[in-house]
Amino acid sequence: MAHALRGSLGRSLRIRGSTQLTEVHDNALVAYRYRWCDYAASSSERQYEPGERFNYSTLDTSVLGCVLASAVNTTVANYMTEKFWQPAGMEFDAYWIMDGPESVGNEFYGAGFNATLRDLGRFGLMMLNQGEANGIQVLSEDWVEASTVSDPGYERISEDASIGYQYQWWTFPDREAYSAIGIYNQFVYIDPQSQTVIVKLSHTPDAQGWEDDTLAFFEKISQLTP
Repeated sequence: MAHALRGSLGRSLRIRGSTQLTEVHDNALVAYRYRWCDYAASSSERQYEPGERFNYSTLDTSVLGCVLASAVNTTVANYMTEKFWQPAGMEFDAYWIMDGPESVGNEFYGAGFNATLRDLGRFGLMMLNQGEANGIQVLSEDWVEASTVSDPGYERISEDASIGYQYQWWTFPDREAYSAIGIYNQFVYIDPQSQTVIVKLSHTPDAQGWEDDTLAFFEKISQLTP
């Protein structure tokens, strides 16, 4: 079961400083005044044309979740429970933190999804096995490939970058591996070539800045896999 959870977890994501991100974070996840999607519709402004420049945005991911919820006409937690979490044979319940006023609030899609290490490992194994888990084809093989292999010309997020991006996964131009990367150095790393899945949960002193060393370590581990 994938639940929605309102309370102190929202405060655990607080990022210090005064930026557009902290403004919407504090109003949506701490004070519950409005949803991230409400802010995107009413206050955000486009800086670049689609496809012009890569910029990972928590706000964009939040909007993507709201689009999904509207398309399936239910909460993403309920949809995920039915279509993914239970068919994949997950061992424990998972939780989303809440976003916006209680009267209209639903899951926050930009961050804050909570699951056990073992179930995140099962998720990684499902991706490694081309969408199959618990004896069931939970995700189509075509979607697994489409979402984890960068489109031609988008193998790097910038000219000097060592990493790419494709449909919510970070990709690598020189190998088949791909990874989910969360703040505070949290990862689900999948390497189809060596049949390796690595899950790392942590809480580092800084939200970012550890990715390069951690990914290099994961690559070394994959190379040692028999």
